[in-house]
Amino acid sequence: MRPEQFCIDTARQIEKHAQRFYDITKDHDDMYTYTNNGPYHSLQHMIDTFFAPAFFSHGKECFAYAVIDKTLPPSAEDPDGELAGVFSYEHADDKTLCVEIGHVRVAPAYQRKGIAVVATALMARYAMDTKEQGGLGLVRVGWGASSVNEASISVARKVGFGFVGTIPYQQVLKNGIARNKVGNGRRLPSWAEAGDLWRDVDMFCITWEEWEAGKRDVALRLLAGSEVNR
Repeated sequence: MRPEQFCIDTARQIEKHAQRFYDITKDHDDMYTYTNNGPYHSLQHMIDTFFAPAFFSHGKECFAYAVIDKTLPPSAEDPDGELAGVFSYEHADDKTLCVEIGHVRVAPAYQRKGIAVVATALMARYAMDTKEQGGLGLVRVGWGASSVNEASISVARKVGFGFVGTIPYQQVLKNGIARNKVGNGRRLPSWAEAGDLWRDVDMFCITWEEWEAGKRDVALRLLAGSEVNR
């Protein structure tokens, strides 16, 4: 897969892709193993508990994007091709000029094909390039992953994100055992509710100095296709 085969659709139009996203992911509960959200029992369940809280109730803090495979014919959802995944900016702050890439979901048919790396490089570039270069001109872009989610951590490292540290007990996964979640493996406190799990999060980031000193070149090489499938 080459980067030019994909585009990232306009932010805040995720609702037009919601049905398709649900259809291609509903039988793949493992997509949500390391996150607090999902799996979903219906489209409305997904909209009410994922799309609406994450993207439509946080004002300008979160922006969702649809990743489109342009090699395929126009679909009912998009004239450019077929939905390949959903990526987002979150925790955007126009005062500190920082943002995180999160809510990363690649459709099962596109997994292990380099799509996550390409889309992440595209979003990092847009966040960190100067306004003169067509970007947002931010000072830091971040990435958070469950400390045991090796695939997510691998994507961050391939794009050039540097490890910052681990936040222990970052989030409780309510009823996580029944929902087949994977926690941090730590001993729970005596007052924890039965069935709950906790997760630790590894934090990564790229700063503007690092971007200018060589991380931009890493992203550009990925977007040129030279390292996508390594």
